[in-house]
Amino acid sequence: MKVAIVAVGALARYLAEALIAADHEVVAVSRSKKAWLDDLGIAQRTTDYSVGSLTALLDDCDAAICTLVGGVPDYVAIHKAILAACAATPRCNRFIPSLWAGNLEDFPAEQLEWSDEQVPVIEALRAQSDVKWTGICVGWFADYILPSSQRYLADIDDIWPQGHKDKIFTLYGLGSQRVNFTAARDVAAAVARLLTQDADAWDEFIYVSGEQISWADLWAFTKAQDPAWQVKRKGLSESVKQYAANKDDWSRIVALFEILGHSEAIHFPQERVERHRSKYFEGLKFRTLSELAADAKTKPDIVV
Repeated sequence: MKVAIVAVGALARYLAEALIAADHEVVAVSRSKKAWLDDLGIAQRTTDYSVGSLTALLDDCDAAICTLVGGVPDYVAIHKAILAACAATPRCNRFIPSLWAGNLEDFPAEQLEWSDEQVPVIEALRAQSDVKWTGICVGWFADYILPSSQRYLADIDDIWPQGHKDKIFTLYGLGSQRVNFTAARDVAAAVARLLTQDADAWDEFIYVSGEQISWADLWAFTKAQDPAWQVKRKGLSESVKQYAANKDDWSRIVALFEILGHSEAIHFPQERVERHRSKYFEGLKFRTLSELAADAKTKPDIVV
């Protein structure tokens, strides 16, 4: 299968490596070229994200996967253009949008302003039938527990509760909210497997997860890995006030993710995770945090 990765974002490298390992042919479609794509021998096609440009570039592809970073101004427009382009091609009838997030099925509005981007995309996907699609629900990428040298995902600083620079862990309230975590490489392997299956059998949202634990459990895991870590607590009201104050973009985004951490939106019903693992991903391994950390320790020089 020929797969186009469109709007090459942070997850794209994991996907490219997994797709190649699964014998898919991969092309990259983006505004600019990336050296690491050349290193992997992946053909690069540049686009302005207009429907005409994308239609021409996706004409010989069987599927499109978007890894556009959330929060960019043209998030909705780019997704709608990809969808329209896929519908206009003779064979690119599978689309995985950039909804790499939490439980958008049950809690589509929990991500506040980011929901204002995601919900219109979901509505556009549901309004048509020419292109088969699914949203991959991953929870938090577990890779953020690792040093930056062992992940392709860039540092996100205070958006993530582990402050790796000062070894301060921000615990959301009592830390009782349970959250799903999945390693990015395991997500990519799942996508590569999913593309080999009948797209008519895809559910609207497909759940993958390596482990579900609470924030308090993540704090305990962090402390066990390195006793030098310290904890600070931050209540929901503090984050709400910070979000409402809107001191600057970064402060607002950090508060948004803290509020999300208090919510149910990154918590997956275990029944769905198990059902989808049986339906789509039999035999695939989804690592727990401990397993991911162990892999990183035994292979310190590579991205795990």
